[in-house]
Amino acid sequence: DKAVDLNRNLEQVRAHIERGLTDPNDKRRKIATACYLIDALCLRVGDEKDPDEADTVGATTLRPEHVILHPDGSAEFRFLGKDSVLWHKTISLPPVVRQNLEELIRNARPSASGGNGKRHPTRDRPQLFPDIDSGDVNAYLGEVLPGLTAKVFRTHHATQAVRQSLQSSEVEAGDPEYEKWGAVVQANLEAAVLCNHYK
Repeated sequence: DKAVDLNRNLEQVRAHIERGLTDPNDKRRKIATACYLIDALCLRVGDEKDPDEADTVGATTLRPEHVILHPDGSAEFRFLGKDSVLWHKTISLPPVVRQNLEELIRNARPSASGGNGKRHPTRDRPQLFPDIDSGDVNAYLGEVLPGLTAKVFRTHHATQAVRQSLQSSEVEAGDPEYEKWGAVVQANLEAAVLCNHYK
């Protein structure tokens, strides 16, 4: 239901994020930048894990070594995501997002604590978003759409990928079962690739 609400209000939510990218308040600008990456890359928020989990990364736990800003305006992201699966994607960035990332990389510093106040050994390394966590992100998103969380973006984007794949398959009710199964497998595969579920 929340993904359906997001779909109905997606442009309004993206406009809220876009406005935040140039907010004079430093923290709101950082939160909006994290939200942009969550939307554009279908990332997890990053800090919702136990302190003894492996060094896996999401939007708010990115470090400078996880981002390469290329001269052509694109950005390459490479890190271990959930279940230690390699996350490696390159996307083109709007100039304001690139500018924010350049500033975040320059000013990276260790965080005082891990997600939800828990210490995490990798948080002693410089972070792009040292003072931002899932609570900040979700509160910011909730300003424009109450109940919206970072996690809903992944659900929404994966659902849309499945829907588009099934529609483009042109499989109909009277087609053979193997064609239906083939379309479903392909649709699920596309959602898995989008969300980096390679296992």
